[in-house]
Amino acid sequence: MINNLVSVVIPTKDRPRGVISAIDSALSQTYENLDVLVVFNNSKKESVDLVRGYIKNNGLTDRVLILDLGDVKNANVARNAGYEAASGAYVSFLDSDDFYLESHIQNALRLFDANPELGLVYGSFYLDDGETRRKCIATPLDSGYISCPFSYILGKNSGWAQTSSLVVRKDIVGSVRWDDSLSRHQDFDYFLTLAKRVKLGCCIEPSVVVNWIKGEKRKVDFDGLFKFCKKWKNEIPPKVLKEYALKMVEFSASRRNVVGMIFYFSLLCRAYFGIAKGWFVR
Repeated sequence: MINNLVSVVIPTKDRPRGVISAIDSALSQTYENLDVLVVFNNSKKESVDLVRGYIKNNGLTDRVLILDLGDVKNANVARNAGYEAASGAYVSFLDSDDFYLESHIQNALRLFDANPELGLVYGSFYLDDGETRRKCIATPLDSGYISCPFSYILGKNSGWAQTSSLVVRKDIVGSVRWDDSLSRHQDFDYFLTLAKRVKLGCCIEPSVVVNWIKGEKRKVDFDGLFKFCKKWKNEIPPKVLKEYALKMVEFSASRRNVVGMIFYFSLLCRAYFGIAKGWFVR
């Protein structure tokens, strides 16, 4: 069994209590050879000081490092800073409002150990909306279900590769970074970028809890969505693009999000009628 150091990178913006929960879940892993990097971005001094105090008061300064980046573009800058500062041979990403179950790191390393050519392991997770917790099952790309990464992430029957499930092997992933020009679909972009370069593994048993509170208002960044689509316009298969746009129209309608419905219906129309004519130029 692998016994290399694993570095857990937790980017955060003014969410001190969530960060503390995330830290505790990382340090409670059955796999013990790990450290944690908490990367604050665009955060108030009070938030940073609260987490620093928790780390110091609980004797965790030898296992938890804080990076305070000040004002930066977005969380991808923080993820990249954590990745670059990480001492571990493996880097595991954890959003500050999520937490690991105790077997998460061990499950990923077992997969790396059995398949030394892997650069990325992604996996299933539990989605907790504050009332219920349901399984979101990830599928191996080579399982025969879906073999195209674009179909897997964006298609009609898309799968899961949620940020907090991702563990990478640094010597294989190398210089690949999160795209800090994107403010939406960053996890899709990172997965697709790595799928082009490295071999992927999938942990089917959920070992992460992703918190997505029902009724909580979230701003939909349509410029970010547009940038993501524009970036991948020459590689997304037309069939997949149509499936993605239709799926998101239906999702927006279910949330009664009129702006989203208009945006994705426009994308759907462009996918059907304008692919060959530079339809991402506006």
